[in-house]
Amino acid sequence: MVYEDSASTTTAGQPQPKPLNLLKVLMGNCYCEVGPASGLMETVSPTIQFVELHGMRFIGLGCMSDELTPRERVYDTLEQMTDRSERLISIGYIMPENKDEQSKITQTIPLDVWNKTYPNDSQLLSRPVRNLVDQIKKQDYQGAKLQLSMQLAAQKKNLSRGNNPYLAGITAHNLAVVMVLSGDEEEAISLFQDAVDLKEQAFGRGHFEVVNSWDELGIQYFADSQFDDALTAFQQAQKVRTMGGEKDTAGMAMVLNNIACCNFQLRNFKSASLTLKEARVLQQNAMGKQQPQCADLDLLYKAIVMCNGGYLYLCLKMYEEARSLFEEALLIQQSVLDENHRAIRDTRSNLEFTNAFHM
Repeated sequence: MVYEDSASTTTAGQPQPKPLNLLKVLMGNCYCEVGPASGLMETVSPTIQFVELHGMRFIGLGCMSDELTPRERVYDTLEQMTDRSERLISIGYIMPENKDEQSKITQTIPLDVWNKTYPNDSQLLSRPVRNLVDQIKKQDYQGAKLQLSMQLAAQKKNLSRGNNPYLAGITAHNLAVVMVLSGDEEEAISLFQDAVDLKEQAFGRGHFEVVNSWDELGIQYFADSQFDDALTAFQQAQKVRTMGGEKDTAGMAMVLNNIACCNFQLRNFKSASLTLKEARVLQQNAMGKQQPQCADLDLLYKAIVMCNGGYLYLCLKMYEEARSLFEEALLIQQSVLDENHRAIRDTRSNLEFTNAFHM
């Protein structure tokens, strides 16, 4: 079972994509020393376990008739995508890239995939990792903020010790996501900025971990109507993904979708539409390469990009093209969501809006 959710990085910061076998991490002799791997402080184990939280990955333009603000576009999409808490959580490991342990790589696995693989073995998770997972699943965001704030303070205070340089950026990112989930988004931007800086210092500028924070930072700038800053963040994410060999992946499609949403808000409709078309091609090419356990989420992301494309076609008065995308997106959404889900209602509304102008 191989997951390639991250890229390895040399001490010079140059990405070197490298597939890893996560079973070796979970079951190998040296990798089972996860007792002290709390994420609070450094550990003597060569491998350390952590939680990676996901807030927003794709911006959705929403329902045409609602005339949403940028913030509403972000948080309505977040609400739609977080009806299952497992989608927010991945279990990760930091491990040495080489025997000299001078550089580190990370590997993550979505929680729902983890649970299917190890359905009744929570002891594989360290206690602080289990605590944070439980807090997110129960929406105990105050408890999560307290735990993560303590971890981040300890890691920054002892930044030169052990794995703390690597953990600090991940913890800052997780704390920012919790702020977003709890509605305290004003603090999220500074925390995501902190996460980018800490991760670049530890992993190098070309590491996959840095991309995650650039993406989320850009989305928060978008929600705050700082579209130029959002574009800069997404372009940085695009650059890092290109450096890491992800030029033609679903991850790049995500970045292109978000860039297109910025251009939409700046009323560059034609540019946004062309960028979304490129994103759809990348998604289509990547569908067969994704992990089957994550298929439903990949399909939902595909539907968001299609709906955004339809929205842009409406703005350009290309009604037939808009209707075609909305109809295909609706079929995808109906295959993985309940019929009364907000995403399905929005797509139906957009179809009705399209048909009203093009009979």
